[in-house]
Amino acid sequence: MNNDLLTIKEVAEITGFSKQNIYQQLSTNLKDYLIQVDNKKMLKRIVITEYFKIDLNKNSQVESIKNSQVESSRSSKNNYIIDFFKEEIKLKNEQLQEKDKIIYELTERITDLTERLAVLFENSQQIQKNQQLLEVKNIIHDDMESEEIKEKKKGFFKKIFNKNK
Repeated sequence: MNNDLLTIKEVAEITGFSKQNIYQQLSTNLKDYLIQVDNKKMLKRIVITEYFKIDLNKNSQVESIKNSQVESSRSSKNNYIIDFFKEEIKLKNEQLQEKDKIIYELTERITDLTERLAVLFENSQQIQKNQQLLEVKNIIHDDMESEEIKEKKKGFFKKIFNKNK
């Protein structure tokens, strides 16, 4: 905007009066300084020195002090936010390390259990083979017993004649 004109808000900030107070004076005390720009009410800059009797140089020093205070406050807030997020990151890193440790321990347990399972599986297969062999032996033994029983049941003459054959 034009440097010779100020908004109502800017005049209120410089003078320390409220915007409402400035608006109330527009139709009376400040009407000589009032200019309409694009349907917006503006005041000539000289209103500060002529009507409100404020030295703009002193005011600019006050504004610069206020601005530095605001900047300092912003910097302090920014530092607080940075510190907050640093603590959050530190906490999250600690949580990640703890989770990594838990994952490692679980992986070790899974590996151990997998090895045990493999041994159990081998033992199960061996037991199954042994059971099959035992069954085969029992079948052979049963066949031999039944042959002996049949042999005993043969008559005397069949035994003699079968031996010669």
